[in-house]
Amino acid sequence: MNSDLEIKSPARPKQRRSAKTLEKMIAAVEQLLQERDFREVTMADIAKSAGVTAALLYTRFRNKDELEVYVTSLFLERYIHDLKTAREGLEGPCAREPESLIRTFGEVTFAYRAVIRSILTRQLSGQPFTPKEDALITERAIFLEDWMSECSDQGLTTEQIKIRVLTLIQTIQAYAMHTRVEGYLPYDQFCSLLGSSFGVSSQ
Repeated sequence: MNSDLEIKSPARPKQRRSAKTLEKMIAAVEQLLQERDFREVTMADIAKSAGVTAALLYTRFRNKDELEVYVTSLFLERYIHDLKTAREGLEGPCAREPESLIRTFGEVTFAYRAVIRSILTRQLSGQPFTPKEDALITERAIFLEDWMSECSDQGLTTEQIKIRVLTLIQTIQAYAMHTRVEGYLPYDQFCSLLGSSFGVSSQ
């Protein structure tokens, strides 16, 4: 057969199984992080929840630290994507209202509270972030600055907006720490914290 006419074969069954297995592992981590802090989750817990052997899990990730770095980057990407999608979904005058920012940002962030808690725990323990994680964390801050500048009708300077964004992020981190120590705050209390940090009502 003429090699120029050959068609590349589709992904091999083994490759497809490997991708499916990885998806199951990540889904298991995501579910477990809704219930516990990452430091409290073991590789055995993840393997059991994913329906795979611990040996198979260790063939993909050498240790739990490597797994945590992988899922943190993955969930950060999803988080930022969902924030951007939620922002684009706002229409009309409400798109520029601080209350809309608080409500929309709160809804998305609440869904990703586990990864935020993981980031904070690593910061407190002095564990360095990878360049990719640093880039994603910076991207989130820049995105919030841009969003907040659109919502602000008080003539704030760029520096004042950055300070408000920092306060907003610190509030989220305080919330994340609260969830580790005392259990999850109700959603309405979480939004109240966000609203207070931004200086508006979250209702």
